[in-house]
Amino acid sequence: MSSVPQGVVDEVKRLQYELRETQCRLQSVADASGSLFGKLEFELRDGDDLVLVGADTLADQLLGKLCSPFMGRPLLSLLPGLKVTDIPAGLRKVASRGGVL
Repeated sequence: MSSVPQGVVDEVKRLQYELRETQCRLQSVADASGSLFGKLEFELRDGDDLVLVGADTLADQLLGKLCSPFMGRPLLSLLPGLKVTDIPAGLRKVASRGGVL
């Protein structure tokens, strides 16, 4: 049975560390951008419903009301005007398969 050379092990460890650091920086950028615009988080449930599961304080301020009482409610019950748009279908697609809208 052959062993992996120590240089290869060290390189893999270094790359794993760099990946974690990059992921942390990317998350910081994502968090900061959400704080500029406010953030509403929806989760795909029961295969088709986008349900409000989170909101930041800036979203509360921009909407002029607390979002917490609306947690667990479907997107289209909160914003019925979206029914005549392609937005809900696009959001469901991103939630289920990934991508951008």
